[in-house]
Amino acid sequence: MSRPPARLTVDDITQLNKRVLIETAFEGDRPHGVQNAAGLLRATAIANQLFLSDPHRRATLLCCALIANHPFNDGNHRTSLHAATLLLLMDGWFYNASVEEEKEIYNWRFDHEEAHDLEATWSRQFGGWDIQGEQAYLLALLDGEYGQRIERFLRTHTERIPMESVLLLLPPRVYAANMKSFPGGAWKKEVNRKRRALASSLRPTWAHYEKLLADQRPDRVAKPQKHWRPEKL
Repeated sequence: MSRPPARLTVDDITQLNKRVLIETAFEGDRPHGVQNAAGLLRATAIANQLFLSDPHRRATLLCCALIANHPFNDGNHRTSLHAATLLLLMDGWFYNASVEEEKEIYNWRFDHEEAHDLEATWSRQFGGWDIQGEQAYLLALLDGEYGQRIERFLRTHTERIPMESVLLLLPPRVYAANMKSFPGGAWKKEVNRKRRALASSLRPTWAHYEKLLADQRPDRVAKPQKHWRPEKL
């Protein structure tokens, strides 16, 4: 039974940006905040509505939509890439790029966006009134040099994982949070059925994961590091 494509909501991406600014703090970062709420809403909606069966293209589309709008005060590049890799993870693809490999794609994206004036071009051109125009622009960005380079990066640095097996191992609250990202349907009911049937044998595993999560300190603010793009400062 095939799994329906996962989706990220506006709240998911907003919380991701907050998390990114905490965990990857750079000198000169501005505080977390949304500077283009309407653009963030439209970018998320269009990325969810344009059905693309290939998960890597769907993830690349979301990355392009977010960077075209630059909806956050800071961390837009980091957030757009993390949103893409999170979407892939929920679709069963594990992201394995190193920090150095992330730096390389980040630097290339930064230079390309400056050279082609991509930042906020979508909002300037369409302003929320031309939905079809926005979709056409995004698809052109996806199929152009920018989208193709990001898609190649995501394909190179992800590997398939048995998603259903991973979901069964998650403790209850983490499982519930993950399953919210999938639309309802036969696949979701089947995973819930398997989980209930295996609950007695899985409880020790769930308890172990809960302890690991409790031992982490997710709200610890990272010490700001010097950014690898001096011109950003």
